[in-house]
Amino acid sequence: MVRIEESNPGRRDGGYARLFNDPDIGALVSRVHATSIRAGTELEHIIRRESVVNGTAISDLDKFLDNGSEGVFLADKSAIKASTRIQFPSAEPDYLVFVRDGSKRECYVVELKDGDQFDTKKSSGEVSNLSAFSTNVGSTLPYATSIRVCSFNQEDKQAIVVGFKQAIGESMVWTGREFCSLLGFDYDAIISERKADADDNRRFLVQQLLRIPALRSIAARELQR
Repeated sequence: MVRIEESNPGRRDGGYARLFNDPDIGALVSRVHATSIRAGTELEHIIRRESVVNGTAISDLDKFLDNGSEGVFLADKSAIKASTRIQFPSAEPDYLVFVRDGSKRECYVVELKDGDQFDTKKSSGEVSNLSAFSTNVGSTLPYATSIRVCSFNQEDKQAIVVGFKQAIGESMVWTGREFCSLLGFDYDAIISERKADADDNRRFLVQQLLRIPALRSIAARELQR
């Protein structure tokens, strides 16, 4: 997991500072928020590492599309961007997952999420872009294409549907466990790895909170109750 103390100090004049009327509190909450965003990037790095270790990573998508290897393979955003066979004017998805099994040829257009709660506008926009990208791939490659939204930490598919504001159906959803199972990753090991810095984050957060005079006095009063 990522550590709060390794994130840059947060803004002292932003919305969080106004919310608490205290620049020190605002800066700390902003720092925690930035760390949460970094955790999503870290998840992408872990998926990339696991795909390389498991031999499922596609380094050159154009070459991959020309060979006949069977199995399940993963192309990340960088591989998709570099492809001359797959071009789309809008943003690329996080991943393309290719399944080759005999005559079976499937391509999943995947958006990976660390969370599972999103605003309506963002949800509908992402689904629209994924669908358009899937249509584009399906029209140029001999693969049956479909989209998947994967909320990595959520194991309740209906909760993902609700969190995406009903912009997707349950058939368009993957849990993190399903995603990992398809690609041969150890889901539980990844979850455990991502919890490794939780104790340090708790310690750092409490230390920083107690360094803020207004919060230290409140904590002292509460502890005396």
